[in-house]
Amino acid sequence: FRSVGTTSSVSGAIINQTGGVIAGTSYGIEISHSTIGSITNSGSISAGINCCHAIYVHLTSTVLGNIYNSGTLTNSNAGFGVIFVDKSSINGAIINDTTGTISGPGFGLDIANSSVVSLGITNSGKISASSAGINISSHVVVSSGITNSGTIIGTNGNGIAISTGSTVSGGITNTGNVDRKSVV
Repeated sequence: FRSVGTTSSVSGAIINQTGGVIAGTSYGIEISHSTIGSITNSGSISAGINCCHAIYVHLTSTVLGNIYNSGTLTNSNAGFGVIFVDKSSINGAIINDTTGTISGPGFGLDIANSSVVSLGITNSGKISASSAGINISSHVVVSSGITNSGTIIGTNGNGIAISTGSTVSGGITNTGNVDRKSVV
């Protein structure tokens, strides 16, 4: 799925139901210069071997509700986030539910470059990536905190990394497992 344009808008949601497969050569779902209601995945979304992200929200885009995953999100290219929010706003939350798996060789969740996540990040499933499970960088604001009751793994980096002038209001609450170099 691709929504690209200077004023594109999808008033409803993108919903990939159980058994559904979205597989792109570069992106599974790309939202660019656009507004969308929400993104829900209960199936499988993957980015191809050429590049990039299973879900990519960028260039001043807005997701009015949540990005919700109870299925599988993957990418196969190191250095990229499976979910990448860049210079954009998520007015709801990013939620990885108990059956949700987010995995890739770069970052699991990568929120960067003055992006805003208004209702926080919640993980009760599994996020596993090489560089960091969750990466918050370059003047990002995450309101309502980060809550983990599942597993977050950064196999060669941090479970959760927060850097470069970013703010997580509401703190980090962990009742699960955050592994590797932990939280910095």
